[in-house]
Formats: sequence, C-alpha cells, structure tokens
Amino acid sequence: MWFALPGGEQWRTAMVNLPVFPDPTPRDFYDRQLAYAPDPATGKPNPQRVAAYLGEHPETAAAMRVIAAHPPSPTFGTSIFRGLNAFWCVDESGRRTPVRWELTPRNVPTTPRSSGRDVLFDDLVTALHGGPLSWTLTVIVGVAGQDPTDNASVLGRPSGGGSRRARWC
Repeated sequence: MWFALPGGEQWRTAMVNLPVFPDPTPRDFYDRQLAYAPDPATGKPNPQRVAAYLGEHPETAAAMRVIAAHPPSPTFGTSIFRGLNAFWCVDESGRRTPVRWELTPRNVPTTPRSSGRDVLFDDLVTALHGGPLSWTLTVIVGVAGQDPTDNASVLGRPSGGGSRRARWC
C-alpha cells in the first residue's frame, strides 16, 4: 500500500495477512529460523528444539497461538491485510496518537479454482480478470501509553478509550 503525500512524495508500507508478527525483535526472528530449521534426518523441525525455543520465548509462543486462532483465508481477494507496525500521528499541537491499519475485504468469498504451488496467485489473476477487487481501509486509533507501539507480536487493538475509524477505498 502507498500513500500519496503533498509535493509528490510517496510513502509505501508493507502489509501482511497475519494478525500479529511471530517475533518481537529481529534477534528473536533469527533465533526462530534456527529453531525451526529442518532436521537433516527427518526434513522437519526438531520438536525438542522448537519446544525449547518457545519455552524461552513466551512472546513468540503467545503470537503463534494468536496466529493459529486466525486461520488464513483461502484467497488473497478475501484476506485481511494488516500493517503490523504502529505509527504515530502528530497533530498541530504536537500530541501523538498511535495508529495501525488493516484492509478488510469487500469481495465475495470464493474457493480457489486451482491447486498447487501458485494457487493464491493463480486465483488472484483469475479474480482480477473478472473485475476489480476492493477492501475497506480501517485506521485503528490507539491510546498513547496504553496500546503497543513497539512490538508487532501483540495485537494492536485500541484499549479502553481507543476507537476505530473507517474510510472506504
């Protein structure tokens, strides 16, 4: 997703279809890659190594539970995409407000028409041949000091005084 700013500036942001990112830090991400590396003997991650890693990284274990509770959509066109990082909006007086956003599909749920390694991309191309796809952009307004802004492994939903605001795109 990109934003067009005054003066021709563009701001681009990555979006993913996970509710949270599994790791709170780059080091945790690296360590998880090592822990989940396939065992040469089995071709699968070593269960003891994975269990030890998750025991030493409770934030990642909690994030994995959140991810497991939100199974992915079968198609890109029906996926919710989130900007997992929080950003600060600053008003004229300097007051900072944390925000996150997500794109919620407005498209009719479908079942992929193909299978195989490229099923998501094949289905997306087929869907786009049938017409445009659309999502609702929801800006999630948080509360400074209460909502997480430095850890994409926790849900970034507004607490108590936060609110959700939507704009159709």
